[in-house]
Amino acid sequence: MSKPENDWDTFHEAVQAAGLTPRRCHAGHWQIRGEQRLVNCWPNTKRGFRFQSPGSPAFTGSVADAIDAAGHNTKPPESDRIPFDADVVQVGIIRRFWRWIWQGETT
Repeated sequence: MSKPENDWDTFHEAVQAAGLTPRRCHAGHWQIRGEQRLVNCWPNTKRGFRFQSPGSPAFTGSVADAIDAAGHNTKPPESDRIPFDADVVQVGIIRRFWRWIWQGETT
């Protein structure tokens, strides 16, 4: 008798071979803990093997697809980030209204 594709031992070996950490929450819920992401996996659903990382929809795929999802970096590169400058941020409408009512200022 051959092993089912979605058994814990196969999942565990594949995840560890990729350098990630597998976790068995219970029989129907497993996790892959990567450096950048946590991926929740459900091995035996009606649609087959399903996986989801927080903030994204669930996908039907394979263990390899889930491992790939755990390894992606979600943060943009440093050069793509917009720097925050407190002097440039404008005062909001509510704050202006508050100043107008209580302090008589118009800015």
